[in-house]
Amino acid sequence: IEIGPRDVSNGSVVISRRDIPGKQGKVFGISMEPSTLVPYIRDRLQDVQASVLERAITFRD
Repeated sequence: IEIGPRDVSNGSVVISRRDIPGKQGKVFGISMEPSTLVPYIRDRLQDVQASVLERAITFRD
């Protein structure tokens, strides 16, 4: 999660996934409001877990 001065003034954050490189893994302008941010982060963590697990299984096999 990236939070800079402009993000604070706009009330938004940037979310970057480490399992997807470049701009494809970034989402800009996510609301800092807890009712929006918490479910979004929870869902993205589940997506990352599934992605990492899939790559690990492929690597193993």
